[in-house]
Amino acid sequence: MCYQEALQESGCLDLLELQDASQHLSWKAASTNEVTFACYLANKLDIRVEWDPFHPDLIASAPDATLAALACQAPTINTD
Repeated sequence: MCYQEALQESGCLDLLELQDASQHLSWKAASTNEVTFACYLANKLDIRVEWDPFHPDLIASAPDATLAALACQAPTINTD
């Protein structure tokens, strides 16, 4: 996954930290990973992007009723 690879390669803990670290990269070095490149461009445009797609508590902190409602709305897959 590009996101996790970008964090690991740069030694960063989250996207904001990666945006700060990417300011020191060259265009060519930043473009080796899509997420790193996006952070590089965000830094050049002087914008901050916050996103944590794999936060460990995302599902765990959701109420059971919310999870049940989402499960009911999800399309079913016909395996016949």
